[in-house]
Amino acid sequence: MSGEVIKDDLEIIGILKGLSNNKTKLWCWQDVIHEDGTKERVVHYVIIQKVDPIKKVFHVRPNVKHGFRFVGDAKTFILAKERAIAFSFVPRDVGTQYMMIAIPTQVTPVKAEFIQSVELVERENEGKHQHLRAAERKQITSTKMVGIRKYDNEGLLGILDFHFLYDLSAGGLSFRVEDPAEFFKDERIVAVSIDGKNLANPYRLIVRSIREMEDGKFKVGCQFIKD
Repeated sequence: MSGEVIKDDLEIIGILKGLSNNKTKLWCWQDVIHEDGTKERVVHYVIIQKVDPIKKVFHVRPNVKHGFRFVGDAKTFILAKERAIAFSFVPRDVGTQYMMIAIPTQVTPVKAEFIQSVELVERENEGKHQHLRAAERKQITSTKMVGIRKYDNEGLLGILDFHFLYDLSAGGLSFRVEDPAEFFKDERIVAVSIDGKNLANPYRLIVRSIREMEDGKFKVGCQFIKD
C-alpha cells in the first residue's frame, strides 16, 4: 500500500502548502454511526484554505456550498490522489463551511495500485444494477439539463441548481454532479425543469444511489415518489 512514512515537519508543511496553492481537491471521509445505529460513509471533496505553521493547524473548506456533513469527534481521513499521500486525524473544530485540523506528525505515501483500487464511492456498473430497475431507462445523449431544488432545514425548497441529465425512465431519473457530497442517499429533492422547460407537475424524487463514473464525475440515481 505505501512507501516510507514522511515524518519531517517542514516537508509535511510544504506538501500541505503546495496542495493549498494548487487548490487541489482532496478526498476526505468519515465512517459515521448515527443515533439509530446505522452506519454511513460520508465523503467530501475538500480544499485547503490556509496552512498555519505557527499554530500547527490548517483549515479546509468543502467543495459544495451547502457545507460539511461531518461530525466533530469522528476519525477522519484525507487522501490526496495527485500527491499520492494519505493521513488520518480527529478534527480540532468543524463548522458547516470549515474544518480545522492539526498538521499531522506523519503522512503515508500510497502506491498507484492502492489509489486505483480504493473505492470511497461505489463505482458505476450499469450491468450490475440493471436487474433491480422496475422500468428501463433511456440514456440521454444530448446536453439536456435538469433543474433541481433541495429542501432546506425548515423543509422549504431552496435555490435552483442545474445538472446534466443522464437517463430517464418511468420510475426515475439520474443526473451528473461534480462532487460526491452534492447529494446524499435517501435525500428528498424536486426536479422542476428539464431542458429549460418548467414541469407543470414537478417530479418529487428520493436519491437512491451516488456512484462514481469513469470520467471522475458522479451519477445521482433517483426514484420518483408517488403521492
